[in-house]
Amino acid sequence: MVGRRARPWALLSMSLACNGCELLAPLADQSSPLPEPDASDDRSVDTPDTNDVSLPDVADAGDVSQEDSAIPESAPPADRREVGPPPDAGRGCLSTKPFPSTPVRDTFDGTLGNWIDPKGAFFIQNGVLRANSAAALYWSTPFGPNQEAYARFVDWDPGIYRLSVILKKQDPAVDCSNIVAYYSHYFGGAGKSLQAEYCWLSSQNGGDIIDFDLQKGQQFGVRSFADGRVELYVDGTCIYGEKFPIGDGAAPPWLSQGGYIGVETVPVRDGPVNVKPAWDDFGGGDFDPGP
Repeated sequence: MVGRRARPWALLSMSLACNGCELLAPLADQSSPLPEPDASDDRSVDTPDTNDVSLPDVADAGDVSQEDSAIPESAPPADRREVGPPPDAGRGCLSTKPFPSTPVRDTFDGTLGNWIDPKGAFFIQNGVLRANSAAALYWSTPFGPNQEAYARFVDWDPGIYRLSVILKKQDPAVDCSNIVAYYSHYFGGAGKSLQAEYCWLSSQNGGDIIDFDLQKGQQFGVRSFADGRVELYVDGTCIYGEKFPIGDGAAPPWLSQGGYIGVETVPVRDGPVNVKPAWDDFGGGDFDPGP
């Protein structure tokens, strides 16, 4: 059975001091403007990865057999909990709009020309998006204060630390200053769980950890409202909602504003990683919150 658990703040300060800030390497010149998206960019240029946590090399996508690229099965039944929303699913959910209400932006059948990849860590392989290291990838167009983002979480290693959807990112070239909604296997020893946080001044701030055994292939998404509310969704069902502070002097001013959307991964907590995280059918954008 799944349920919710209070947030382990002590572990948070140790494990996410800036681990939650998307682990993006600061650029040498952060004042330089972001490159314009180039539809012809096939991201075929190898980019050195200086992150301490890297994933094993894979063959060129053209050389990967169907058998090699098949999505591994989920954990064996003995390691699985009951699949489905927690008993108090919907707690804090206020939106009456169907989710998602925005279009799919990328099915990853082409190139990454419409994305901003600050670390050059992402690539497309056999119709899914994969990542080589801890990094984030952003859709090239920012959206307004009421926005949503979602993707199918297709594949991950059993040692995955965090697999995320990002909203309201202020500057793709700079750490932190965003909302991150994620699925984790090992956050603070909490096991399989969902959570939403905002990163501000190099620290993570958020609410409850929601026990949830997300299955490979399920759609995970989040809505962020101009009034500071966020709602987490799995396969179109709202699992949990909470409200971040707005206008109290301690909260970031951009919580009521817009920003970039995207995906992020922090691949491991410890030990080897044998499966590179993968997403598919990414979507999102502006939505009408309604009455």
